[in-house]
Amino acid sequence: MVISKFTSGVNTTFSSELNDNYSKVFSLNILNSVRQMQDRLIIFSQDTTDLWCEAYVDSNGQGSSVDTTLASTTAVFDTDKYYFNENIRLATETNNSSSGYVSDASSTTVTGTIATTGFFSSLKVHGRDSSTWSVWTVEIKKGSDIIASDTFEVSHNTQYILNFLASDYSEMFENGDTFSIVLTRTGGSNTIRIDDTGTIDYVGTFFSYTNQNIWNDVAYTIFTQTETATTNTISHDIPSGTFSSTTSSLIGKALVSDWESGASIQHKITNATEDSGWITDGEIGSFTAFTSEPTHYFVKLTPKSTSPTAGYPSIKGSGVIAE
Repeated sequence: MVISKFTSGVNTTFSSELNDNYSKVFSLNILNSVRQMQDRLIIFSQDTTDLWCEAYVDSNGQGSSVDTTLASTTAVFDTDKYYFNENIRLATETNNSSSGYVSDASSTTVTGTIATTGFFSSLKVHGRDSSTWSVWTVEIKKGSDIIASDTFEVSHNTQYILNFLASDYSEMFENGDTFSIVLTRTGGSNTIRIDDTGTIDYVGTFFSYTNQNIWNDVAYTIFTQTETATTNTISHDIPSGTFSSTTSSLIGKALVSDWESGASIQHKITNATEDSGWITDGEIGSFTAFTSEPTHYFVKLTPKSTSPTAGYPSIKGSGVIAE
């Protein structure tokens, strides 16, 4: 930003300097609104003269504007931010095991095969009716190699959901791989409910197993299909009346959490038939005037091209001014 005091006949500000000043002022307005929205929901004017923003206090955002469907938002949410992840989630497949249980176990292993690229993203188990608790470890193996693991505690008659992100894995499963999910009690005396008949089969699109002793009774396993990506997006639904139907310029700004040189962030708005195109974070961009109101706002996260840090860039919120 160029900070100078205008004096008649003395100071000259070049167009590039003036544009930079405009960009900085607009960006600060957006960032301050995002910070305010981190604390509470704020109301935007619906007369097409206000800015618009979202704070990622949860996966939906404070204003519940984020479209979290896998086809729309490919960035990954974690606690209070969205971050870049090279493994884009495409679809999920759930194997429900809710037919009851035969006995209780202090350990169990399920082995099967994988039919696509991806990872197991969620496991649900049910603790036995007992007054005790237990600590368990879960190991997810690709062949004989452990590629993800965690520890969890199960109380009596309690259902427990264990979630994994792609970043929790050292590598993804690929088509044709053999998988094993090993649950082992390491503390306490409570057990989990299983079907130990050794005859449970599952044949799915993404994974399958045959004649297994599967954890059972309101339990499930979810596999997430992925593909490698060089960019991630976050999609938002824009309320009607936010921006003009003839908007032809915008500036978008993200509240950055994790950053390194070489990464980039871009913004755009669209409706059913029109698209502003991607515009660099913190810069004013122009485009062919829309003929109807924008309905969606997107943010694109791109890591640096060489040796990027996992999870970079990440942002805690974003916003846009469009006229």
